[in-house]
Amino acid sequence: MAPSVSSTPQRYYEIDLLRFLAALAVALYHLAYNGFHSHSTLVDYPWLGKIFRYGYLGVQLFFLISGYVILQSVYGKTLGQFFVARVARLYPAFWAACALFFAVVRLFGPVAGEVGWSAEWAADARWSVFLCNLTMLHEFLGVHNLDGVCWTLTYELMFYFLVALLVAFQWLNHLPLVLSVWSAYCGLINLGLIVNAGPFASFFFPSYAPFFIGGMMLSLIQRRQDESWKLYSLLFVAYVLGLLPVLHYTAGLQFHYGQPFHPSVVVAVVTFFFGAMLLIVHRKVNLGYAPGFAWFGALSYPLYLFHQKMGYVVLQRFGGTVDKHWLLATFFVGVGLLALFVHVLIERPGSRFLRHALARLVATAPRGQGTPG
Repeated sequence: MAPSVSSTPQRYYEIDLLRFLAALAVALYHLAYNGFHSHSTLVDYPWLGKIFRYGYLGVQLFFLISGYVILQSVYGKTLGQFFVARVARLYPAFWAACALFFAVVRLFGPVAGEVGWSAEWAADARWSVFLCNLTMLHEFLGVHNLDGVCWTLTYELMFYFLVALLVAFQWLNHLPLVLSVWSAYCGLINLGLIVNAGPFASFFFPSYAPFFIGGMMLSLIQRRQDESWKLYSLLFVAYVLGLLPVLHYTAGLQFHYGQPFHPSVVVAVVTFFFGAMLLIVHRKVNLGYAPGFAWFGALSYPLYLFHQKMGYVVLQRFGGTVDKHWLLATFFVGVGLLALFVHVLIERPGSRFLRHALARLVATAPRGQGTPG
């Protein structure tokens, strides 16, 4: 069936709320659970930790949302326009985060012998690490992240690159076939049928790809770009293939922390992610016109970027002298205000500047597939 395509995708405010909740869950996982159990801080939150030890799953929700949103936004765009939009979206807040991380580490980070110190903290204070991180390509160059949460951006960039190939080679009309092949590859890896995949495993990232694929399938279902049974079958395959590496990773966390992580909870949470997104794209869950929720989506990215390293430093410095619950609450208020500041005064104007500057550079770029018919 020919999809109905709009050059300006409709905004679903429910997805903004989901994105914010994912960022909040990851932040609470790091600060209320991982910080203490990884020995980065001495502040323990037993009750919160028992709940938010599963907050790491927010990353999978981010990837699922990204697959849906990016595919929705790419139709009708040239390759150059897609490049400009992604760079303008990601880099301004990321540059601000890198600058702040670097300053915090050099001025307030732990030194040898203090709680949370490691060789990584020492490396973070190097100018070469900081400058390389600014490119967002540092992991491809073998340089570690200034802040641990930024590893997800590497997978986002790889996903964007693959989407750019779809646009460049005019494969958007053939997405069900392309995603079927990609899913089959992920299945062979995640089921252990291919043990040594070489560089392809990095290029197609089978541990996280099923969530990007699932998001793209949700977009295709909404656009009715093929027979329903095929699309729903591929969505179910993505769901199952996504569960396998998540359960494997969860088993590793249980071994690492020496604490129980229940597979049934993981399955329930991932099922909720897929179910919630499916209900949203079918408009069974509909907040209507709620532009206030757009702020949740806007603040989720800077909140995600800024919480971990700064949170660890705050808990290290003040955890022994300030009530830990007030400290955590105050930190989240502070990082929320920082996220608002960064979004309004850095991300918005920075994105506009980059968009205009890069648009001039790619004005002569070849057109992509545009709207499929």
